Amino acid sequence: NLIKKSYDKNPLDLQLMLIMTSIDVKKERFTKAIKEMQEFEKSEYKIVSRDQTTAETEKILLLNVLGNAYAGINDCNKAQKIFDIVLKSRPFLAPTLTDSAKCDLKTNNTIQARGKLEKAYSSEPDYPETLFLLGKIYTNHDPKKAAFYYKKFIEISSDDKNFEMESKQAQASLEQLQAKNFDSSKKSD
Repeated sequence: NLIKKSYDKNPLDLQLMLIMTSIDVKKERFTKAIKEMQEFEKSEYKIVSRDQTTAETEKILLLNVLGNAYAGINDCNKAQKIFDIVLKSRPFLAPTLTDSAKCDLKTNNTIQARGKLEKAYSSEPDYPETLFLLGKIYTNHDPKKAAFYYKKFIEISSDDKNFEMESKQAQASLEQLQAKNFDSSKKSD
């Protein structure tokens, strides 16, 4: 509420915009976040700042939020264009690679999603969402890899309330993979 009051007084403050739109995306108010970022989008993502490094960082953070807002309303074409802008300047940014891969998965482009997720994993091996999605992708055609990623995901995110549902899903998938592995080893005996 405190931030909202400040933001309402000064909606062009980029840091307040970033906080408010991040909250909106987290609470799945995607259309609201897009509306709040209209001026940023109309400016073709230009940011004026005294410090170029700060401006570039703010731009990337805002673009990530905007991309996630568009992905949230299932406009993956728009989201991918925004994620591509970020990835041009930061090609190994794990959150953006992962978010872009989620759009690829929504459009059934599993091979491209896997490539982005592997790249995200190589740049940030402990990013939970990447680990979870890699586990899902490998479940059907490489159970050993899937188990590896699920185990690592569970290890990292077991206490994180943000990943409760995913943890349960990963645990169930891991149990199924282990049961299949047990069955296949029993048959070979």
